[in-house]
Amino acid sequence: MLAACLGDSRGEIAYHVAVDGSDENSGSKAQAFRSVTRAQEAVRKLSREKPGGSVTVIIHPGTYRLEEPLTFTPADSGTAEAPVTYRAAKTGKAILSGGMRIGGWKKKGKLWQTTIDQVQQGNLYFHHLFVNGRRARLAVMPNKFYLRTAGPIRPLGDHQKARRDQSTKQGFRFREGDFQRWNNPDDVFIELYHSWTTSLHWIKEVNLEKRIVRFTNPSHWPVSYWEKFERYRVRNCFEALDSPGEWYLDRKSGTLSYWPLPGQNMKQAEVIAPRLTDLVVFQGEPEKGRFVRHLRLVGLSFQHEDWDFDRQFVVDGQRIQPAVQIAGQGLRVRPKHP
Repeated sequence: MLAACLGDSRGEIAYHVAVDGSDENSGSKAQAFRSVTRAQEAVRKLSREKPGGSVTVIIHPGTYRLEEPLTFTPADSGTAEAPVTYRAAKTGKAILSGGMRIGGWKKKGKLWQTTIDQVQQGNLYFHHLFVNGRRARLAVMPNKFYLRTAGPIRPLGDHQKARRDQSTKQGFRFREGDFQRWNNPDDVFIELYHSWTTSLHWIKEVNLEKRIVRFTNPSHWPVSYWEKFERYRVRNCFEALDSPGEWYLDRKSGTLSYWPLPGQNMKQAEVIAPRLTDLVVFQGEPEKGRFVRHLRLVGLSFQHEDWDFDRQFVVDGQRIQPAVQIAGQGLRVRPKHP
């Protein structure tokens, strides 16, 4: 099976993908596939049966929801003379989405709420929410500017020695009233601002009497290394949901709460929650000298991706592995066996 030829002297082949297509189709423009993964299968088959020709997958306007990351292996490679290209059609936007639509909203005071079964069952938890194409703000305190620590848990002393002492990186003293007994403290995390990086921390212990918070994971820098009273914000607790445009997801009950912006109608709004932390993966086999080569992604929009980190390890802008940083744009490069 070959799709319609693009018609140049190099004999390039084109497969088409459209939101109203079917994966039972041939992949021609008139009989487009429905999914990008079906087109990928066709490209692989063509490469085995008729190697050496350029192949283009043309993805027509619309949103294509990915059930799993679009994974490219050495089998998807082209050559320098005959690359493989996945590109958006010349008109409209082709969106590869890692999200799902959320409905069933009910008004409760100033908030709108819905229950997500996958969250309630422990199969899903997300850190982003998109309402009418805009990223909503995860509940945060304070809403403007920052809180300030009351200093390190104990004096740092020599700063260079402190850098080698993990105990200086595991928490801080806070000012009276800045912490409280939150309903779901396991979900809460702290954004701690250093000189030019931001680290994320989950809470191991809060001592309200001594006004000390301890982290599950260390920071890269000792707390108070750059300034005695460091800036920080607290995110992801229901108690911080106090402004339009903010949201919170209760992990235990599966209840998603959102405070609409002025003019937003939650009965008509498009609300998307991400299900995937990777949208595109380039999965080579470097131990065998096999890589993904001469494959191009052109003009595609990658949307609705989530993040997730191990709560025991350093999560800092300077220390996160490059693959994770790329993942923030929907792409990840990793070997076959990470």
